[in-house]
Amino acid sequence: MKQLSICFLLVFSFFLLAQEKNQSDFSLQNGDLIFQEACFGKMNEAIKEVTSGIEGYNFTHVGMVWIDSPNSVYVIEATHPKVQITSLKEF
Repeated sequence: MKQLSICFLLVFSFFLLAQEKNQSDFSLQNGDLIFQEACFGKMNEAIKEVTSGIEGYNFTHVGMVWIDSPNSVYVIEATHPKVQITSLKEF
């Protein structure tokens, strides 16, 4: 019973701390996945037709964040015909 109580307290503490975070605490980190929901082009339409969305979003592209310095944030993405590094702003 004592172990169950300790587990409950740990889980409760985790959820309490998680709720205290807000969006101002958010910051991109190396390795984060970043998604796009593009709405144009035949390829994007084909992807939307064969995949399911989530909460009303139909993502068609994904990339991985790479932060070279605080002012240099990039996305590594697989595009035709190769994998490339794109600035976050351009992505």
